[in-house]
Amino acid sequence: MLYSGLVPMVAIALDHFCDDEGLTRFDLDDEALHPNVLALARHLLTLSPSTVRVSRETGAGASHASALDVLALLAGPEDAMLLTTALRRRDAEALVRERAIRAAQNCLDRWEEPDARVVAALEELVFDPTAAMDDRTLAVIALFDVPGPQVTAVLLRAAHSDVLPLQVEGALGLTHDDLIDQHRDLVRDLVASWPGGEDEPERAWLVRHALRA
Repeated sequence: MLYSGLVPMVAIALDHFCDDEGLTRFDLDDEALHPNVLALARHLLTLSPSTVRVSRETGAGASHASALDVLALLAGPEDAMLLTTALRRRDAEALVRERAIRAAQNCLDRWEEPDARVVAALEELVFDPTAAMDDRTLAVIALFDVPGPQVTAVLLRAAHSDVLPLQVEGALGLTHDDLIDQHRDLVRDLVASWPGGEDEPERAWLVRHALRA
């Protein structure tokens, strides 16, 4: 399937590769396939995403979702533009957008230095009022534990947002690593301003817990 030349079949093969058991179930060496798998994933992202007609079970955009799952595992800094392009596609299916964010998160966590273009694309998504709120908050979460002033600036911007879910995630991001030492007073003030009881933001308890730690 991997070398079939047929987009749906290649995408299925990439899904098998990304599965917890990988391709070992077929007695294949995952590591030996890394270069070819990554090359095919990159190629799929240069093509139009698959349609519902050819991906009826997984839906439109499944080929791009499969390719992005590979990038989440194997992409290097040289793939930053591919990730950036995927993050900036506002016409992408919800499945593809989510996979792009998660791939960016994995890569930023894995790479020795965060790529400014990927961080900027995530920031654009965070503050895009036309994007789904789940995508916007997930884009903030993707920046947790990523070092550097560019990321800290995005977290601060989110924490000062008038959009409460973004504010909560921005505050939570500021509780990670050494950031809490610099921004404890800001985070404490934000927590004090949030409604309590049944109206408390969903993940506010995580911020409160971090302040007590």
